Amino acid sequence: MSCNLLVQCEPDYVYFAERPELQERQRALPIAHVHGVTDSVVAFSAAQYCRERLEDGGFKRSRLVEHDTAGHRFAFLPLEEAVRWLEEMTETDSDARVALARARLDQQRERDVVPLLEGLTGEAASALRTELEARAADGAQGLLPRLEAGDADGVDAFWAYRRRFGATRAAQPLLEGYAALRAEQEERAEELFSRARRTNDEAAKRALWEELVATCPASKWAPLVVRWLE
Repeated sequence: MSCNLLVQCEPDYVYFAERPELQERQRALPIAHVHGVTDSVVAFSAAQYCRERLEDGGFKRSRLVEHDTAGHRFAFLPLEEAVRWLEEMTETDSDARVALARARLDQQRERDVVPLLEGLTGEAASALRTELEARAADGAQGLLPRLEAGDADGVDAFWAYRRRFGATRAAQPLLEGYAALRAEQEERAEELFSRARRTNDEAAKRALWEELVATCPASKWAPLVVRWLE
């Protein structure tokens, strides 16, 4: 609630990267991040960064629950919405899970549908899964060539797509293409990001940020730097 992501909690933090059994257990947990857009103590961009890093790290059950006017005080945050979502993600009754999956698919909250249907069999679950995969396949059309061309707008479109469909089977070829593009750009992005952090010259810092966004749009730092530039 109203927080940032500590270095030791990063999904790729070395301690966890060396312990795949812990990573697997972590990624099975639902995580709700609650934050007010007008928070003046911890900026809302911290919540956006947390969401993106969890998505990057393969957390299927994660959700940012935001509020347009709530500030930093947790008593005014939408805690009930977060708790109800956590209850949904840990529901054990099969019929209830199918009903929830139908409702979330209708609301275009496809990200929640995959974990709700996980492990379920039967005609209703199969039909929902087919509908979800068809949507994911349609949404992926044309995104990979834009990513491979280094199209910054294409990377933005990818982030939006991954937020909805990243856990689907239809998304996997696109995710693999994005991972390859990121691998090509990450070293340069780290260099530019580190140089920007070390300088006190605001003009030089901004120039380095702009270069990072222009040349390394698939890097993990790009969405964060875009918000800083804004």
